Amino acid sequence: MTDIERAIQAAEAAPEGPAIGAFFDLDGTLVKGFTALAYLREELQTLGARALYELARDVQKLRNQEDGDTATIERAAMLIAGRTVDDMEALSKRVFKKRVAATLRPGVRDLVRAHRRRGHTVVMATAATGFQAAPVAQDLEISNVLSTHLEVVDGTLTGRVVGAPTWGRHKAKAVRDFATANDVDLTQSFGYANGDEDQDFLEALGHPHAVCPDRGLARFAKSVDMPILQFEDPPSTDLRSVFGTLASLGTMNAGVLAAVAGKMISGGRWKPIGPTLAAAGDLTLKVAGIEVRAQGKEHIEAARPAVFIVNHQSNLDPLVAGVLVRHDFTVVGKQEIAWDPRAFAMSWLDVALIDRTDSESARASLTALVERIQGGESVMIWPEGTRMPTPRLGTFKKGGFHLAMDAGVPIVPIVLRNTGELWPKGQVLVHPGTVDVCVLPPISTADWKRENLDAHIAEVRAQFEQTLENWPIGG
Repeated sequence: MTDIERAIQAAEAAPEGPAIGAFFDLDGTLVKGFTALAYLREELQTLGARALYELARDVQKLRNQEDGDTATIERAAMLIAGRTVDDMEALSKRVFKKRVAATLRPGVRDLVRAHRRRGHTVVMATAATGFQAAPVAQDLEISNVLSTHLEVVDGTLTGRVVGAPTWGRHKAKAVRDFATANDVDLTQSFGYANGDEDQDFLEALGHPHAVCPDRGLARFAKSVDMPILQFEDPPSTDLRSVFGTLASLGTMNAGVLAAVAGKMISGGRWKPIGPTLAAAGDLTLKVAGIEVRAQGKEHIEAARPAVFIVNHQSNLDPLVAGVLVRHDFTVVGKQEIAWDPRAFAMSWLDVALIDRTDSESARASLTALVERIQGGESVMIWPEGTRMPTPRLGTFKKGGFHLAMDAGVPIVPIVLRNTGELWPKGQVLVHPGTVDVCVLPPISTADWKRENLDAHIAEVRAQFEQTLENWPIGG
């Protein structure tokens, strides 16, 4: 059993109710590294190299002083003086998607969910600003955040910190004050943190845990017999990933070329998305070091043709879902990918590309798809429309649901849990590991009415959410 599994088991064995708190540090605990660095990289051009150099110099001067990190936080706040709240909120969303989402530690989402299932009061306690903390808290569905507050006047940041930054003993005080105000029993509560500065915070809790601790906290944890948890890091670049990615791309491209050649030789009679491409997909995953652990595979063949809908986190998703569906299907994608050099063979593979900027063209494409489905061909579609930076679901678009209704076929949900961890959005390398998939039973659309479509879509999306929230035993 891994440390994250042991932590989840302990959370699930705890008493129920909001009087039990679960307090999570952010930097180094929920995410690997420091979110501030992600913002600095994003803002290098805006802030300028000189400002960043001065901040680095100040950090070096302050690092050995008492409350040095507090002074550093205050110094950093001055860099964004004059920025509007709207601008910073937009920046925080952008940085989270581009840089921070991929640094979330595998498994922490399940640990947070375990505490939520027990009805615990889940809190993020961090020295980071609310702008850094909010997107992570929202993604993990943590509703309470204790963070460093920046002064705002008329919607603009002044560069000053309100009160003391929530670092060191000030974080411990913020946690105690929160517990008093919300009737949380700290003696029965859980805490997770990684830094030496979090000793006071962790000592205030009945069930403290040192997560991937630095040297100082590791020494302290051992001295007081505090549990030390070594959570996994997000996948990193290594030679296995480099060679696996290159080899898998070569394997997949060879399979695509073989499928295209088969279609050309047969004069278009041979279906390119079939056994040849499925076998190439199997080999591609094997070469990349990826195992697919799927539940409910019997539902794939239970009601064909069908519209298979898949949640979207990664470029790995079409490959994983494709090797499960295997035959007699096409996929729906946006017209723009036809110009992507990585997808040059799309038109030869009979993929249905939809021009979302031209409603008339889109309707014609969907009409043609209905005819293909009624001719016995299934369709695979990603209702979120784009890759999500984390497993949290986006909004489901209506196209695939209209398609199923018009063709008179069922919908088969394919739920992917962790493809984004193995091939994160924005990264070029695929990492070895196990992908968890759950295929849900077919959903009949025979009695659906257009006026109730939003409700039907919400019900299907809820099935995805419930599956991700409470992954079936054996997954």
